[in-house]
Amino acid sequence: ASGRGVNVAVIDRGTGTLQALQQFDTFCQNVGEPGCPQTTQEPCQALLATVTSLTPGDVVLVAVADTATSPGFPDGMANPRMAACRQALSALGGQQGSAIRFSQPYALIAIAGGSSVNLAEALGAADSTVQVAADAVLDADRDGIPDPLDPDNDNDAVSDAIERARGTDVLDPASF
Repeated sequence: ASGRGVNVAVIDRGTGTLQALQQFDTFCQNVGEPGCPQTTQEPCQALLATVTSLTPGDVVLVAVADTATSPGFPDGMANPRMAACRQALSALGGQQGSAIRFSQPYALIAIAGGSSVNLAEALGAADSTVQVAADAVLDADRDGIPDPLDPDNDNDAVSDAIERARGTDVLDPASF
């Protein structure tokens, strides 16, 4: 899913696999508006619901490639009707959400959770592009210890060193 509005990709921090890819057509603020998708939920509310339901520790990529706001909102995401969008970006640690205007690119890389971590964020000039990059370390057992530092990546009480010596899978708690 990539297109007008806010695009969100969710990557499982434990496995590095893509878990979800969603587009929220935030350009359309009225459900059923001509030229807008027929949905039952306002797009900013849907975005906020998605963000608040993320698994803590997942890596979240947010991109606005075309436009996230209507030209009818000269104040862009600062418009009161965009409040849930701002809340969603803020919940991910975003700090520039209210500054997004019509036709402005935006990108955010964050780690989801109760106290989300903003790894990278950029807001470009209208009709331009932005790039962000960040490193996110896998944590297969989600114990808060990054895999390169974790002596037991699958949290099965058998150290990775012993599992490697036995030829078992250090990421499978049933394999020891």
